[in-house]
Amino acid sequence: MNELQVVTVSKPQLLEIINRGLQEQFSEFKKELKEKLEDRLLTREETAKYLSISISTLSKWKANGTLDSYALGGRVYYKLSSIQKALIKLN
Repeated sequence: MNELQVVTVSKPQLLEIINRGLQEQFSEFKKELKEKLEDRLLTREETAKYLSISISTLSKWKANGTLDSYALGGRVYYKLSSIQKALIKLN
């Protein structure tokens, strides 16, 4: 049998509990959104625009292995996560 318990909390305590719960939910939402965006597939045109390069430069980078590409139904795609991994950090 379930018992009903009444707990008294102050307004600041209640606000803190709600705020903590919202922050946890928001953090989880951001994590899921980031994962979905990183798995997004870009066309050749979108990839070239994203990197501010020409299609011919993109083709060279694909040929020499700088960027991994994926094909489906005769179309070429690039994973956003692969593009971001290929970027080299400069000091």
